Amino acid sequence: MERASQIKKLSDKGKIWDMVVVGGGATGLGVAVDAATRGMSVACLEKTDFAKCTSSRSTKLVHGGVRYLQKGDVMLVLEALRERGRMKANAPHLVKDQAFVISNYRYWDNFLYFCGLTFYDLLSFGFGYGRSKYISAKKVMKYIPTSVEKGLKGGVVYHDGQFDDSRMAINLAQTCVENGGTVVNEATVTGILHNEAGKVAGVKFVDNTTGEEYSIKARSVVNAAGCFVDDIMHMDSPEHRKMVTPSQGVHLVLDMKFLQSDYAIMVPKTSDGRVLFAVPWHDKVVVGTTDIVRPTPEEEPRPLKEEIDFILGTAGLYMNPAPTYKDILSVFAGQRPLAAPKKEGKNTKEISRSHKVITSDNGLVTITGGKWTSYRLMAEDTVDKAIEVAGLPRRKVLRTRHEQAKGQEYVPMKYEQAALDYSAITMEMLRTQGMDMKKVAGEVIAFAKRATLSKGNQCKPVLVGQNIAFDIGFLQQLVNYAGLAAEFEKTFSGSRDYYGNFQPHYIDTLALGRLAFAADPEVTSYKLELVASRLGVELDDAHDAAADVTATLDILGVYTSRLRQTEGTATAMQKKEKTRKYFKI
Repeated sequence: MERASQIKKLSDKGKIWDMVVVGGGATGLGVAVDAATRGMSVACLEKTDFAKCTSSRSTKLVHGGVRYLQKGDVMLVLEALRERGRMKANAPHLVKDQAFVISNYRYWDNFLYFCGLTFYDLLSFGFGYGRSKYISAKKVMKYIPTSVEKGLKGGVVYHDGQFDDSRMAINLAQTCVENGGTVVNEATVTGILHNEAGKVAGVKFVDNTTGEEYSIKARSVVNAAGCFVDDIMHMDSPEHRKMVTPSQGVHLVLDMKFLQSDYAIMVPKTSDGRVLFAVPWHDKVVVGTTDIVRPTPEEEPRPLKEEIDFILGTAGLYMNPAPTYKDILSVFAGQRPLAAPKKEGKNTKEISRSHKVITSDNGLVTITGGKWTSYRLMAEDTVDKAIEVAGLPRRKVLRTRHEQAKGQEYVPMKYEQAALDYSAITMEMLRTQGMDMKKVAGEVIAFAKRATLSKGNQCKPVLVGQNIAFDIGFLQQLVNYAGLAAEFEKTFSGSRDYYGNFQPHYIDTLALGRLAFAADPEVTSYKLELVASRLGVELDDAHDAAADVTATLDILGVYTSRLRQTEGTATAMQKKEKTRKYFKI
């Protein structure tokens, strides 16, 4: 993944990219990977370095969010737990199980947290990392020797995931490139390009290493700039109002003597209603985090004294000895992009962590919110929206690396080459010419529904055409691009093939012609105009759509009429007496 070769790809002024992604953090790289694995041409631009800001300054956890479960946000937890399982399946070299201990100093808390975390496990639905269990005070001290023993009434062990956030981001960038995508760091987006209709048509950016300016055209632009999404939205529309509130989170790095265990500590409720983690990390302990609103986003956020005091004070209630300022080895801070609260003064802890996908009037797709754990789902939702807005081709989403490894991706492009060889027309060409694929496909289906006189599976229309196998392939491509494959299947008569794909029933007049003229040595070609002439069917303007359809219908009428005719006397089937010669199965 050489930067020079990546930037060279962006210098092609004539190329129109399917998608440009602004932002090279967890969200932006996730979107780029999703688009690339769906077969799109995608470029991802990051103004600093990949995952430099928020995405490398996490608590290093892959979790469903026990905190969100406390607040009753079950759907967010359910979503995150599923993605937690997929994350481990996709990156087993970076994601591992991490056991946590909740130390309780009230008997009631043992019952409360055990029940809550058991429900947390049940929500995993096969994506769990391990089962929660109650442990005695004695075992708490065994698992976490540095726990405050006085007043300890027991504890609960539960399981979540831990990962290397920076390495995960780099691996996503590599995956994007391996699938044909382009990723470039130190590339600052300076403007959004618009076409004559005012719609988003690409971006302008500066190569920070050389100062050279570039303009790249794109059918869709995704704004995944984290806390800086407002800046990109302002480039698209100067009237844009601020929609993101940065929430700062601080972590302290302490010596391992404050934990002395492979288990992590989770404090489910602090003095201000937040949670606190103490997690083993490279022979050190990461303790955090905070959640404080900041007025403006910063690339290099600085921890506040009140944040450090809060972490030390809370940790001191559960760690013996209690850490102090002199025990701090390092501090790092990051900022989360949260949707700005509608009410002034609303705490960041009360703002939902679920992601939001927003589309501007000009077609700019913006993704904000969310968390590392759900980056893949966020990417899928964002790319789906970009496909809808820009009319991009729809292809199957790869949710796990196993789908790709086993070659299970369904790319509905199998007729493209045949179409190119035969008529020099492909779906891609139609799309780039401004064809509204969804509108056209919808009109085809609507026409079939109007022309169907009766309802029921036995009355669904059957397709008729000359060499219609080619046309059906083209039609299947059309409905796949438009996202109307399911509606197509409901409308037309058909069945599923060996591989489970829907195949519409059809009558090919070309095949009927070969049967009708099989005994005629003078007939060597079955082109529509030649067959029409042979049968006396009027076709004055061959290759005109309306004329060809009319002639094909007339030819079918001639063929079916001939099939009804018989030479000589018809022979009726005679009923035979049953015998024991055959076995009944």
